[in-house]
Amino acid sequence: MKLFRFKSTKAQIIMMVIVSAAVSILFFSVYTFRNVARRFEQTIEEGYQLSLNAVGDKLGQALEEMHRVASGLTYRGGIIAQVEDYLMTRDVLRRRELARQVLEQMNLHDFQSQVVGSSCFYFPGEAPEAFITNAVGQLVPPDRPLFFNRYPYTEFFVPGISEESGKYVLSLARFGGNVDGRDFYVYMESDSDFLESLFSQIQDGSGKQMAICLVDAGGIVRYALGEFPFEAGESFDEEEARRVFVPFSYAAPHWSLYLCVPNEEYRRVYRSFFLEVVTLILIYAVFAAFMAFRIYRAAYRPLDTFVKELSGRGVEGLYGHRGANSSELGECQEKIEQMRVEICRLLAQVEQDSRQNAYLENQLLLSRINPHFIHNTLNSIGLEAAGQGETQLAETLRALNNLLYHNLGKNKVTTLRDELRAADDYIYLQRRIQSFGYEKEIDLPQELLDMQMPGFVLQPIIENCFQHGKARNLEIRLGAFYRDARLCLMIEDNGQGISREKQEHLNQELLEISAHGAGIGLRYVSSALKLFFAGGVTLAAGPGREGRGTRITICIQI
Repeated sequence: MKLFRFKSTKAQIIMMVIVSAAVSILFFSVYTFRNVARRFEQTIEEGYQLSLNAVGDKLGQALEEMHRVASGLTYRGGIIAQVEDYLMTRDVLRRRELARQVLEQMNLHDFQSQVVGSSCFYFPGEAPEAFITNAVGQLVPPDRPLFFNRYPYTEFFVPGISEESGKYVLSLARFGGNVDGRDFYVYMESDSDFLESLFSQIQDGSGKQMAICLVDAGGIVRYALGEFPFEAGESFDEEEARRVFVPFSYAAPHWSLYLCVPNEEYRRVYRSFFLEVVTLILIYAVFAAFMAFRIYRAAYRPLDTFVKELSGRGVEGLYGHRGANSSELGECQEKIEQMRVEICRLLAQVEQDSRQNAYLENQLLLSRINPHFIHNTLNSIGLEAAGQGETQLAETLRALNNLLYHNLGKNKVTTLRDELRAADDYIYLQRRIQSFGYEKEIDLPQELLDMQMPGFVLQPIIENCFQHGKARNLEIRLGAFYRDARLCLMIEDNGQGISREKQEHLNQELLEISAHGAGIGLRYVSSALKLFFAGGVTLAAGPGREGRGTRITICIQI
């Protein structure tokens, strides 16, 4: 017996839409709730474990990097020969010069590392023990037990408080050599904020530091941050920690990291994740109901109109005049065809964008290649030249190496002191190629020399003096003055100068955010200074002294 019969097309379409929506929601809900429970904990634990693994990997890389820098300082072909000469000589001036050279090389190695903070060469039995150091304060090798000794001649100490910064640091000592039966070593500490900033990356949802600790191979806590259940020097008991926390671990060959998540925080994350899934299901149900209504509006009305016209007008209705409602099916077909064409176009565009992004990512990776091997090579050649008496060649290589460090360094922000030093190195290199006069006048308070500014702003202007000056007896003048709360930097030459029309046009371009009409060098200088100092900087071009040559003036409001 048939309880209900669908007599109209409308009722059949409505019922099919409702059944389709209900079945899809039912299957989606059953599948989701079957898998969500077991995936909750897996997803949450993976999140905590990935955060801990990232910190552990960075800590392992930091220890490797400290060992690499220490190995570079004790390499037999490096600065060890200068250190040995320093120990053996008794001439005060000679010792001072050797100490300066060794300190420059130490700073050079530290510059290449984002982990190393300070280092020193020390000689047990001498007074003072740390006789060459680049530390600001006192840097004394610690009297602490070994953390581990993984590398030959290198010993890592248990993390402890540095006498220089008063904060917990990583430290190591590496055997450097022997002079007259006396051993000397390299002692090195990490940056004062490295451990704290590394461990503070793991926080809960409210931004509070989570409990994390560093444990040695014997299970002893050596460093902890946050509200940790065990203090430094105590044994880590995982069973006891599980009473209040959910522990996660990262294991290395000689040390381990433990992250202890409070049970309340773990449950809070679990509840929030559960609410997200429930909300998603409700949104899907509402969306399915809305789509069912839209399908009914879009499909039933044109079909119902078309059926009525066929039944009312007969076959000739197919060829006669069609009303506005009967044309909806044709319009839908046209729209579907337009959608198909648009989808094909978008897919082609996405494929093209993907290829372009891959190319740009490759170019970005190439631009980030660390150029430290270039500096090491130039430094080795300079040391070899100095050892063979080629002092001018060694000085030229030193200037070139310093200039490369300044222009290709990791940080695009520098100080006025370093910028002026880079300009001197560039002038020195140019004077090795051609003959010209150079005059520099600096009239600045000492504190202004440490003012931050964008790098590579003086060299492009000085380079224009050589390219556009075209004077037989070229003279370049560099000045830095402090007048009326303004820092003024001036570069001028005695070359052929520029016409008044070009001068006015260039000054107008320099007033804008980016000097589009200027050369590449001035365009970069104008953009970099105005983006860094906002409205507190002005650039102007004009004639030099006695109306000859060209002068570029940069004024910065202090």
